[in-house]
Amino acid sequence: MKADKLTQKTIDAIQNAQSICIDYQNQNVSLEHLVYALLDQENGLIPNLIEKMGVDAQGLKKAVEAEIEKFPKVSGSGRPKDQVYVTPEFDKTLNEAEYLVQHYIRVLKKTCKQALTCTTILTQ
Repeated sequence: MKADKLTQKTIDAIQNAQSICIDYQNQNVSLEHLVYALLDQENGLIPNLIEKMGVDAQGLKKAVEAEIEKFPKVSGSGRPKDQVYVTPEFDKTLNEAEYLVQHYIRVLKKTCKQALTCTTILTQ
């Protein structure tokens, strides 16, 4: 995943997911860490969408936190300080998201080009 293609909120969420992983002494950043980070964003899109769907975002956040607390903890000399790895699912999700964004941009550009062509033809 190319960081220059991400929004600042997305970068913040990924960094927060890593911090959450470290805070809970987990070795791998998982989707649960990312979901928790997204739900924890102040004025973030995700908590607002969740609430509009009729789901208690704070309740969901607590449920996700409970799952994170179940993950194995790694401490001591077996774990380099502030070093974490991503789970295959986390990596796959970010790569799929990048693909979807690129596909959406291609479709959007094509649609705009077609609309511009139609506008040009109609105004002649």
